[in-house]
Amino acid sequence: MNKEQMGERIRELRKSHNMSAEELSEKLDMSGSFIGLLERGARTASLSNVVKMSEIFNVSLDYLVLGNEGRKDGGNG
Repeated sequence: MNKEQMGERIRELRKSHNMSAEELSEKLDMSGSFIGLLERGARTASLSNVVKMSEIFNVSLDYLVLGNEGRKDGGNG
């Protein structure tokens, strides 16, 4: 797992869902500054929060963590 690449995917997904870091932080019950650290690859989320993000963004855990596949609904990216 590359934390920086995972952070980039989180940022891209958040932006593609027109969601602010603050909105995502509220959904995950964490601080907005922690979202910034995640997106920069400086920190990693707990497994439960990674699962929540995959549900929020409708992507597989494999895509979110490793970047290996597309959306749960079969779409790409």
